[in-house]
Amino acid sequence: MADIGFRKMLTERVRNFRPRIRWGNLKDDNLSLFKDKLVSSTLVQLDEDSNHMWETLAKKITQVAKETLGVTTGKPSGHKESWWWNKIVQDKIRDKQESFRELMRCTDDRERVRLREVYKRAKKEAKKAVSEAKNTAYKQMERRRQDLYAVKFIKGEDRHLLVKEHDIRLRWKTYSHKLFKSGSAHQQQNGDTMVHLRNNCYCRRITQEEVRNALRKMGKAKAVGTDNILIKVLKCLGEEGVIWLTTLFTTT
Repeated sequence: MADIGFRKMLTERVRNFRPRIRWGNLKDDNLSLFKDKLVSSTLVQLDEDSNHMWETLAKKITQVAKETLGVTTGKPSGHKESWWWNKIVQDKIRDKQESFRELMRCTDDRERVRLREVYKRAKKEAKKAVSEAKNTAYKQMERRRQDLYAVKFIKGEDRHLLVKEHDIRLRWKTYSHKLFKSGSAHQQQNGDTMVHLRNNCYCRRITQEEVRNALRKMGKAKAVGTDNILIKVLKCLGEEGVIWLTTLFTTT
């Protein structure tokens, strides 16, 4: 019998960090600087392909944002589950850490006994604050989830509330039918403003007013897509953004 040993080279695992744009800095002076720099350096030109137009515009927005707002290192933050934190939790955690530092710096035995009790009390209060904050956050999240998947009431055509499930379903069916029917009728009535597109269908051109109203109704806290551009960016551009988007939407 013989003992055989194999020498294996240990390699450190390479972590792929993805730096992200600091969109949170898009405010105050940075907002004005970002808008002026982007408007002065960007010129939307007509192109045969709308996808190519958007890719060019998105690259320019990303480049200016990196230069103006900066980027993160891509490394994960220290608190992975700190989304439920609030002001009370932060204060309690800060008090606990401060009491622990005072305990470590103290050299007198009698004073250390007192500081140890202070630290234990602060630690207990911090733990209680964390538990209450978690419970409150999860209850709110569960309530929002239930509201998304359950329609409890809806207004009828006579502006009265409908609470029965059958009436709610019927109201949605009627609304959808009228919505699509009115859309086709509106398209036929505005035949003088229609343009001929490449797919041999007639469609009314999108106006700047429609784009302006759509941007106004959009929420700023929407998640970014694959282009990593926030709705807030398009809103902060003002009329320039409306003109760019209208040109993009009306390009075949």
